[in-house]
Amino acid sequence: MPDALAAEGSSKREWNRFLDTHYRRGWNVNVSRVMDNATHVAVYFGSYLKKPPVPMSRLEHYAGQDEIGLRYNSHRTKREEYLLMSGDEFMERFSWHVADKGFRMVRYYGFLSPAKRRLLEEVVYIITETVRKTAMQITWRGMYQRLLKVDPLKCVLCGSQMRFTGLKRGYRLAEQVLMHELLARMRWCG
Repeated sequence: MPDALAAEGSSKREWNRFLDTHYRRGWNVNVSRVMDNATHVAVYFGSYLKKPPVPMSRLEHYAGQDEIGLRYNSHRTKREEYLLMSGDEFMERFSWHVADKGFRMVRYYGFLSPAKRRLLEEVVYIITETVRKTAMQITWRGMYQRLLKVDPLKCVLCGSQMRFTGLKRGYRLAEQVLMHELLARMRWCG
């Protein structure tokens, strides 16, 4: 923390008082020192400002129909995936990435970058003098029990503990009835 700001206060109350006095004033933010040569910054920004949201190399399929296929890197699975959508849906998603006239979209730069996020969180916790709370892990079984008040892994016949081995969807009603009758006629549980 800069010495000039450290002198403003060390407690949460003093910081709040300091921030309250400056809240209504206009802000002029300078997030970095003056650079002698900004060429590398211009090149870095330029690569982000000139790239399209979806490069042509990622578009896989368009044969004149109202269907567009593209490859993308999924942040959820950490793999490259394939997405097929209608032309209208593609245009709607594409338009989210088009900035208004006179604006540019620049994300994840400087103190907002993912590499600095953890550091920024730590600074916020220190300044506000709060303790980080860890999120409680909730399993599908716990959610099921909380919602329906029934343990999904407890056998309805004998009450013993069952083991989840998989989920099969798409049974027809007749198949479900047959499976239900077989289960109801069973005399043992394991």
